[in-house]
Amino acid sequence: MPKSDDKKYYIAMWSGGKDSTFMILKLLENNCPLDEIIFCDTGWEFPQMYKYIQKVQIYINEKFSFKNITKLNWKKGKEIWNKWAETKFKKGRYKGLKRGFPFSFGKSWCIRELKINPIKRYLKEKCLNGKIYIYVGLSYEEKHRIAKINLFKNTQYLYPLIEWKIREKETNEYLKNINLYNNLYDYFDRLGCYICPKQSFKRLYTLYKYFPELWQDLYDLGKKYKEKGYAIYKIKGYDVDELSLIFKKRLEKEIKQLSFFRNVKTR
Repeated sequence: MPKSDDKKYYIAMWSGGKDSTFMILKLLENNCPLDEIIFCDTGWEFPQMYKYIQKVQIYINEKFSFKNITKLNWKKGKEIWNKWAETKFKKGRYKGLKRGFPFSFGKSWCIRELKINPIKRYLKEKCLNGKIYIYVGLSYEEKHRIAKINLFKNTQYLYPLIEWKIREKETNEYLKNINLYNNLYDYFDRLGCYICPKQSFKRLYTLYKYFPELWQDLYDLGKKYKEKGYAIYKIKGYDVDELSLIFKKRLEKEIKQLSFFRNVKTR
């Protein structure tokens, strides 16, 4: 890549969610400047997400002959997670204890080490000079989330969906029409790592109810962190055994209610 000061490089950040996927497809359809698409693998993506990424990649390759799709940390995110979970806090109330889960509020090491830093290193290596434009797939409803700090010097964020006033409902409808709907949206309003301690109570229950194998991954981590005395092992104020008990009772109640209504209908 040329390293001249007047070089402009356009990159689209891709999460695999409906908004960023819609954004990328529309950028390509409208022949907007786009040099590269970047997906940053956290290592804890849903298995369905990995399949979806491959499916969309094939679609983009075939329809637009666009092949410059970079998958950072591809299938290596867990290694980074485990490394940081095993390191100790150097200061503060948890000094000397291994981290365990990242904090469920504020800035967390997982976001920094699994997404921000890999992207910063990659872009810094590729674009020592010139201007970097980064497309971000925030919908019109999310305009309040527009970033105020760039990744590094000579970087500017662009928000096409906000500029086009595209709302979340429109993005999913469009993807359904071209057979690129992500079925994870049948279960979740928002996508992301399935072990994330920041996810809502509702989302945690959905994981427990419909994705038991993935819940087991989360449970095993929480159990390990608790038993070995890691600093952070609770999620939403509960350890994983407490969460499992709460969710088990809730599911049993739902099953009883469903059985009751079925019996009423057959009378």
